Amino acid sequence: MTDFLMKSKIDFAFKEIMMDEKARIGFLSAVLKIKPEEIKETQILNTNLRKEHDDKQGILDVRLLMNNDAERKEVFDMLVNKNPYIDSAYQKLQIISQDKEKRLEYEAREKAIRDYNEGLREAEERGIAIGQEQGIAIGQEQGIEHLNKLNMILLQNKRYDDLERSGNDTDFQQQLMREYDI
Repeated sequence: MTDFLMKSKIDFAFKEIMMDEKARIGFLSAVLKIKPEEIKETQILNTNLRKEHDDKQGILDVRLLMNNDAERKEVFDMLVNKNPYIDSAYQKLQIISQDKEKRLEYEAREKAIRDYNEGLREAEERGIAIGQEQGIAIGQEQGIEHLNKLNMILLQNKRYDDLERSGNDTDFQQQLMREYDI
């Protein structure tokens, strides 16, 4: 192993670091000067660094969810007081929030995110339902196979009374299955 260490300022290395949830939370809490515990969740929204113009500047989209209601104006005001760099971002946010075209773009993006999340939720519910149906079907098939195997063993051993009893007594049936290791 060499002493070489990538510079975290290079977009490639920075992006790789940001793929780690713990590192991402630590970085964002340090930049925002908040406690890591205040961050509920972070997500990388776009894993491709976008290139704009020829300045080779990459932009990595990160979604940050706070444990409290951090999207409220009062919270932004508090963050502005803690960090002067946030002030610049906050002023930009106030300006673009008043721009009708930007607001339409924002609302379209917000709707797209909600629709996407709803689609994921619905797909997950369908997947769970399908999995449950398949699990039940497999369980029923295995149950039938086990019963058939038990019945054949009881018939081969001429245990006709036990065969009849197992048809009416599930506890006895389970006992026989354990007995025959079924």
